Amino acid sequence: MRVPILTALLLLCFSIPATAQQHNPEPVFLRFTHDNDCISPTPKKDRYYTAGTQLAVDWRQTSNTWINTLLPSPFTGGASWYRAALMQHIQTPQNLKDRELQPKDYPYAATLYGSLQRKNYSAAGDQEVTSSFWLGMMGPAALGEETQKALHRMLHFKEPLGWQHQIVNNIVINYNTAYALNVLKKGPSRLNVQAGLEAGSLFSNFQLGAEWLVTHTPARFTGQLSDALRPGRPHFYLSLHPQATYVLVNELLEGAVRNPYAVDGSKLTPLPPGNLERLLYGADLKLGILGNRFGVELSEAWRSRELRTTAPYIYGSLSVQVRLQ
Repeated sequence: MRVPILTALLLLCFSIPATAQQHNPEPVFLRFTHDNDCISPTPKKDRYYTAGTQLAVDWRQTSNTWINTLLPSPFTGGASWYRAALMQHIQTPQNLKDRELQPKDYPYAATLYGSLQRKNYSAAGDQEVTSSFWLGMMGPAALGEETQKALHRMLHFKEPLGWQHQIVNNIVINYNTAYALNVLKKGPSRLNVQAGLEAGSLFSNFQLGAEWLVTHTPARFTGQLSDALRPGRPHFYLSLHPQATYVLVNELLEGAVRNPYAVDGSKLTPLPPGNLERLLYGADLKLGILGNRFGVELSEAWRSRELRTTAPYIYGSLSVQVRLQ
């Protein structure tokens, strides 16, 4: 079951750009991103959100496409930036050597889903609407156990011993939208305020945040940087993104309430009452260089504790972008 699901998601994600942008001369980029708590200054590794990988195709398109019906925007006319991606995320408890259930820690869990995203801007370029749709699986079908164990063998890290207690298979279907407004554009500094909503079987939450962007291009948002490039002139940028999130549902942490058995038949222990933190805080710091053909971005993300019996955590991310067209 697992390989057919992965194959279907790959075919779905990477056939979308071909069908959506027929006869489209606009830029097309291939992007690879890997999140890992090993790419961070913290001594605590392989815990909580421990790794994530994204393979994506980004493209700019002015003409209307069927994606606009799925991901509408209040702004008409002008170009949109689209992204079709395959994403895998893995979480584990802190103690990978414990073969038993760890009811006060993160459960072993993974997600594997396809994502379709659209970014659209107002005519003045000072407002941004981002919408995305996710479809895939959580549980063993997401291949988290196989991915983590293979990576640990390759790097000679300790083997995680508790994957037999991971959450059962379930469908991931989520719709997410966010709005950003540029409130300051002075010299190289940009200040944006943001609000967002995620709703679905994986996450449901509200988000408020801000972004401070430093760039010498006319761009007001990081999503506009590729539009602002000049031939032969690589561009450095820096951004800081603090955010607060109010959690309604986190199925990866609360799933034991609705699906109380792990894949090995053992009974999962639901979270103790009040153990889930509803109000979360986070911040992302990003530094990147972007050229017409190639780009690299390094980021560090800090997240407040999601359970009262765990701790805040940090993970890093490396992203590489190559222009295909």
